[in-house]
Amino acid sequence: MVAIAKKYYLLPFFLASLSTTALADSEAMRKKAPLSLNLHVTGGNPPLVPGLGISYSFGPRFDFGIQAFKGSGDLRADFKEKVELPTGMTLSKADIDAQQGILVMRFLPGNSFSILFASGYRQDKVNYAFLNSGLQWDFSAVLTRETVIASAGIGNQWTFDNGVNFGIDWAIFSWKLASKSTTALSSRGLTTEEAETLDRSLQFWTSDVAKSTPELAVVYTVGYRF
Repeated sequence: MVAIAKKYYLLPFFLASLSTTALADSEAMRKKAPLSLNLHVTGGNPPLVPGLGISYSFGPRFDFGIQAFKGSGDLRADFKEKVELPTGMTLSKADIDAQQGILVMRFLPGNSFSILFASGYRQDKVNYAFLNSGLQWDFSAVLTRETVIASAGIGNQWTFDNGVNFGIDWAIFSWKLASKSTTALSSRGLTTEEAETLDRSLQFWTSDVAKSTPELAVVYTVGYRF
């Protein structure tokens, strides 16, 4: 939820379904069946796999829940674009694993319109590996970034008489409130200067991607109310 969504492949399905949402008395169903189990789909880099969520409605106006996501991706292209490596140095690996957990509060002033506020924690773990052209040395690093985020957004959440609910958070803006990074290095055959150069490159790139700037996401939800 904290990166620009790149995949909108479910959007046509939801747009096609909008013609039926007027029949959904979502407000009444939030009172009748307050507990909801959900599947959430979002985008980003790395793309987060569908996450699980649980929420509870306190009357028709307020809904509180927890959502959890995880995912992985390849950052080699992005890294090569932003970091200039010393001559003879080759980046052979730059993989990222990410996981995110957030607390969500929704205010629903009407039948389906939703105003969202959220706060959560995200961890990104990046594994780097470097070689030189003569294969005389290698260098690897595991960089872990932990981030506290806050989010606000708007959307729609519909629930039908049979308990099935789905929704779209059309626009969620997220801010990084705090970020901490740690690096574990391992090298063979490198001079001190070469190792320090690589370390500075990694730290520079990490601080660049961890800047506190608002980001936009779209989140799709499918679930069932009890």
